[in-house]
Amino acid sequence: MKPNLDQHFMVDENILNRIVDAADLKKDDVVLEIGPGTGNLTRLLAKKAKVICVEKDFDIALSIKNTKFYNANVLDVIERLEFTKIVSNIPFSISEPLFKKMFKLDFELAVLTVGMKFYELITSDKRFGIVTREFFDIEFMGEIPKSAFRPEPRVKSALIVLKPKDSDSVLKRLVLLDDKKLKNSILKAFEGEKTKKEIREKIKGAVYLEKRFWELNETEFRQLRLLVLS
Repeated sequence: MKPNLDQHFMVDENILNRIVDAADLKKDDVVLEIGPGTGNLTRLLAKKAKVICVEKDFDIALSIKNTKFYNANVLDVIERLEFTKIVSNIPFSISEPLFKKMFKLDFELAVLTVGMKFYELITSDKRFGIVTREFFDIEFMGEIPKSAFRPEPRVKSALIVLKPKDSDSVLKRLVLLDDKKLKNSILKAFEGEKTKKEIREKIKGAVYLEKRFWELNETEFRQLRLLVLS
């Protein structure tokens, strides 16, 4: 075990089977598993579908039928992988950056074990929660006790299912343009709906336009949201 890699391996067979059942896997599915560790979940997934495993620990290398294994940081490679579903007990430390990547990906379903505090965040009225629910329907499948892992984590976990929403909104467009300064991404997000003159008038006086989306603080985000919805 390597504490610096946030390693807590799930060993509870009943919960592992619940995770696989929640994924509703078909033979033609390709599943991304992040941080497979010792392969307890991987072996169950590989019985039902093809599995792509991405493991940051270079001392771990799994050889399981119907799987493809990568030693890499998933945040560096996820955009280049092709899969239909994500099924993972994700390292809690990468939850936010992983979700920011997932907002921009095309997949059918995700079944994830996340920290309870992170679950509370994505269902809250804070910016990250509002954005997450703009992209996904979130289903809470239950609390997972610490005893389900070895070694036990310090916090409780939640099992959730994410289903991407087939919808469009200005807020979603701004998130997808998060590499641009807001003065430019707002113009792009409203393109086709308002003239540039109307948009410039709309954002006149906003003090955060030189920032990018994720650089906003909570107050600035709420101001932006009012501007977008008005």
